[in-house]
Amino acid sequence: MRCVLVFRPKHIARRIVAQSGWFTVHKYLQGKKKFIPLNRQSRYKGALTKIIVPAEHFSGIRYDLDRCGVNAASMLTDLVGLCQHIEWSHSLLDDELE
Repeated sequence: MRCVLVFRPKHIARRIVAQSGWFTVHKYLQGKKKFIPLNRQSRYKGALTKIIVPAEHFSGIRYDLDRCGVNAASMLTDLVGLCQHIEWSHSLLDDELE
């Protein structure tokens, strides 16, 4: 029996489409009152890679992603995302202050 179902929704929201989003549905273990994480399941463990980005590299990576067209405006696709991108473009975020 599968513990997790992985699927790509058809059309939920514009944000999901813009992010090429996928969903997981996890089996809930009633006795343990928890879900089994993907990294604990042999079927999915080999397909997962954990990437740890040191805090001092956030702003540089954010800038590089923006140059590739990945930013709040392209990922959130609504007025909120556009406003976040404009604010970021014209001010420094907390992790960018020296």
